[in-house]
Amino acid sequence: MGVSKNIRSTQTTISCIKCNNPIIESKKNLMVRCPKCNYINLNSKNELAKNAQTWAREVRVEFMHKVAGTHYPKGVLTLNNCVLVAARPRKRALLCGVVYRWSKDMVMGPINDVLNMKELLISCFGFVEQSFLILTDAETSAELKPTRKNIERGLQWLVHNCTPGDSLVFYFSGHGMQEVESDGDEVDGYNEAICPLDYKSNGVILDNQINSMIVRPLTQGVTLHAIMDCCNSGTVLDLTSIYDSEKKQWVDEYPPNGCYKGTSGGLAISISACKDYQIANTALIFSGETAAGAMTYALVRAIKKNNRLTYASLLASINDVVQETKKAQARNSNFIGKLFLPKFSQEVQLSSSEKFNIACKEFML
Repeated sequence: MGVSKNIRSTQTTISCIKCNNPIIESKKNLMVRCPKCNYINLNSKNELAKNAQTWAREVRVEFMHKVAGTHYPKGVLTLNNCVLVAARPRKRALLCGVVYRWSKDMVMGPINDVLNMKELLISCFGFVEQSFLILTDAETSAELKPTRKNIERGLQWLVHNCTPGDSLVFYFSGHGMQEVESDGDEVDGYNEAICPLDYKSNGVILDNQINSMIVRPLTQGVTLHAIMDCCNSGTVLDLTSIYDSEKKQWVDEYPPNGCYKGTSGGLAISISACKDYQIANTALIFSGETAAGAMTYALVRAIKKNNRLTYASLLASINDVVQETKKAQARNSNFIGKLFLPKFSQEVQLSSSEKFNIACKEFML
């Protein structure tokens, strides 16, 4: 953090460590916000901040910092066992896109999906730059790669100190899978899971774990939306109310062993690319010239067309666009291409921690 003295006045300026924009320091505050990028910088006039300047240059003060094994969310700076808390946005989103680059599992859409979701959340739902923790293969920092460890930390960041009125979003684009469960908490006998970048060496993240990390901690007045663009993802949050689109009613799916899968008073809603038994092998849909997940492409398109949708109209729109995209892909392929087009049955699945009228409740993030 470079410090310079203004000769014509007695004001001292610092350079923002994120965008290098010059900032006039405050004499009283420990931290000062950059007016250009809204980044929180340490104030060099404060003694504690002075000691932290060298540390701030060397460490990328971003979403989480590791101090004595403890990981703090964005907006929380740590130094010598002191915790310096900056204001946290009321809307927060963990966006994960896993390409599995240089492996046989490689897919092309997830990074584009993350970029599209971020733009949607900003333009249609009032999220700001400080709202996001983004984990993709494209990130250069090891702490921002979508590994199992980083995704689990991100999930903890998302719900950390949540308060009434908070709107949280967990978005995942990548591979999903099922595996036989042994705890007796699944009606169909299978756990659903998401596959981090390093899942072959460090394992998958099971629905039980996702539920305990971001569903159980939700307190009164906090709302979480999970948007899961991956295979076998219908109940990947282990929510107990599943919406049956054919019967147009909610169906209870409580764990046979009686374990609790609900919140601590908040609301959790999941929109998944497909049902548990379906393979969303349309993860590579070409919308124009850009690869994108079918469900993500459909969701973004539907909301941008009409951002005052109910959950019922949103689900209908997504399913319509998914089918339209499949037909368009078939029309635009040559004979050989048509032979290799994915044969898929993909229906978006809605689940929730509590039942609500999907025809009346407006979709809002």
